[in-house]
Amino acid sequence: MNSLKQFVITTISIGLSSILLEATPTQAAMLNFSGVFDSGSLAGEQYQGSFSFDETQVTGSGIPFSQEFVSVSDLNLEFLNTTFSESDDSNQPEVAFIGNEFVGLSYNLTNVNAGNIEISLSFIPGFTSVNEAQVVYDSPSFPVGQGEGSGSVAFVEAETVATPEPSSIFTLLITSGWFFGQMGFKKRNSISR
Repeated sequence: MNSLKQFVITTISIGLSSILLEATPTQAAMLNFSGVFDSGSLAGEQYQGSFSFDETQVTGSGIPFSQEFVSVSDLNLEFLNTTFSESDDSNQPEVAFIGNEFVGLSYNLTNVNAGNIEISLSFIPGFTSVNEAQVVYDSPSFPVGQGEGSGSVAFVEAETVATPEPSSIFTLLITSGWFFGQMGFKKRNSISR
């Protein structure tokens, strides 16, 4: 009877372990971006930031030349000694893809204060490639005709982090709890004999 119990415990443990190992993790891609404005009253001003998104959400399918958008998380932008996040966009910031090719960031700040100026700032993805991506601004803080401009934006992959699916973590917790419960059961039985 004791060997049958050990066989059942081993079989269940192997089964739960294989479920855990087969779980597909999400892939959180993190990109850094930076650039400089090359026109308007802010010509020469630099900015930088980073964001992440779930790569597994990119399907790579769709109509040719049609962009696919994936939500962004953990976005931050440093500009004129001011930090902005994804919550500063009235819409959800997104990354754009054509097929599986990254073409840029869609992020819009409307009438925000950066340093001592009021500004609206938009990151626009490229139409066919990331080389076409740009950032444009409009600011009523400058004289008419001088408050508009644009600039370049460059993206660099920072890292890709595998994030386990919640079901994998849940399975691990159940398996661990069950295993350690069995260990405690064996100790109690050996003490009571």
